[in-house]
Amino acid sequence: MPTYGDPDGHGLYGQLTYTDDGTQVICHECGQEKRALGTHAWYAHQITAAEYRERHGLSTRQGLAAPETAARFSVNGLRKEALAALAAHRDPDRARAANTAEGRTRPQRQQVRRETGARSRLGRDITPTEMAMLVQAEAVSIAAWAQIAHQLLGSGATQGSISRATGLPASTVAQRMHRYPPAETAQPASQAPSLMPPGTTLPLSDDPWWIVYAIAQAFYRREGHLLIPQDHVEAGRRVGKWVSKQRYLHALAELPGSRVRLLEQIGMVWNPLDAVWETWFRLAERFYRREGHLLVPHAHVEDDEALGNWIMSQRSVYPNIPPERVRRLETIGMVWRLRNRPRPIDAGWEAWFQLAEAFYRREGHLRVPWRHVEEGRDLGRWIEREKRAYWSGRSPDDVIARLEAIGMKWGTGAQPDSSA
Repeated sequence: MPTYGDPDGHGLYGQLTYTDDGTQVICHECGQEKRALGTHAWYAHQITAAEYRERHGLSTRQGLAAPETAARFSVNGLRKEALAALAAHRDPDRARAANTAEGRTRPQRQQVRRETGARSRLGRDITPTEMAMLVQAEAVSIAAWAQIAHQLLGSGATQGSISRATGLPASTVAQRMHRYPPAETAQPASQAPSLMPPGTTLPLSDDPWWIVYAIAQAFYRREGHLLIPQDHVEAGRRVGKWVSKQRYLHALAELPGSRVRLLEQIGMVWNPLDAVWETWFRLAERFYRREGHLLVPHAHVEDDEALGNWIMSQRSVYPNIPPERVRRLETIGMVWRLRNRPRPIDAGWEAWFQLAEAFYRREGHLRVPWRHVEEGRDLGRWIEREKRAYWSGRSPDDVIARLEAIGMKWGTGAQPDSSA
């Protein structure tokens, strides 16, 4: 997705552009000037207002009307008149009486009871500090974690609120607490180390590192990865920047080994470039699980990302891909050479081949310099294009045989599987 503007669209990405008098707003899709874009987006471009905002990077609360139109139809614009009308018919004594239990009708009383019961079942929210306590206890044992959880239940939390905060399934929370019942002598959380199994200790630290780690762990359990955007904020903490700082400290060898292991348990990727590759791999893996193969069309887009282009780029650099990545791609069906999708051979290709053959007969090899020109044509660049086509699997067998007959050397990388 673009971040600083869409060169192929109209207006500015992430902003609405208005006319000078403020009476009309410019559509990002077609450039027309409209008083409001919500209805126009649906009838002219068959997209909803929410889809329009997402496509052009607008806030979900961003109005799509010109300022003058928005002011004319705004509720706030009529606020004074509306308040005056309400004041003329207001009866404070009657309103207070209707809000008491005696003043409510039976359906109203039933609704209040339902809402009160739902709030009590949900329980209060778990604070970041309490999440950090659970994480530190879990690092020692599940029994220690269960004791902290039982103490939280006694302070207004529920198994549901613990599940929401930690990212654990509700069934897992219930199983842990059933397997390890509360200790006979309940103690405050600050004395939780005495609840540990014999011979173990748990320093329940106030270090903010544990608080943010607990939030990152919940993110991992919820999303399945720790590739958190730099600007991501959760529970009031800048989790994205925190993850980046952990990578920086790890690169300087200043991150303790215990914290390295804890972070790796929740999917930390230390190299940002590896993180980018992992993001693409997850998209490819999703495609494979859904379609049963990895023959991704060149123009295919997955989650607004050009997955087809990425797959082609992996094929083109196949000789230089680390073996571990080659193995992982092959486990999800990567085919390195697509013999069943050859490039067409036409008269233009034959003309290039004749130039290459003439060079071979004259020089005795086909190691053509990249800038070499033969009879006014860039033969060196054509040779490089043929090599790229070979490694991306677009060269038919007869083309390969003819080029190898005049001395073509495809490169130093591993030979792709010819049976693919």
